[in-house]
Amino acid sequence: MKEEITKCLLKAERSLSDARYLLDDQRLSAAINRAYYAMFNAVLAALFTQDIFTKSHTGAHSKFRELFIKTQQLPSDLSLSLSTVFDLRQRADYEYDEVEQVEIAEKAIDVAEGFVRAIQAFLASQDH
Repeated sequence: MKEEITKCLLKAERSLSDARYLLDDQRLSAAINRAYYAMFNAVLAALFTQDIFTKSHTGAHSKFRELFIKTQQLPSDLSLSLSTVFDLRQRADYEYDEVEQVEIAEKAIDVAEGFVRAIQAFLASQDH
């Protein structure tokens, strides 16, 4: 299981890097997408520590909240961060209007980076 956790965290890091690259290239919708996927992969890493495998994003979000937020192992603001960036990603991916505000993409990336760092620190403290 440790290998899957490591792979998820590596994917999260790569997604953050991709998000910054896309932001620099003014590809804002794509940057938001990658920011969200950094968070999603961090969520999967956390779930793998509990031998949890989900088939959907909403299922992963729900289990993450149940196992880590409601139990107060992780701060509740991470739940709001996940929801916020997920909603931005949904709009960026599925609406026809491109995201035009650099600040929105920058904020999504900053939130995603904080989220990933929090999950990394938590998992390191658990020694999985």
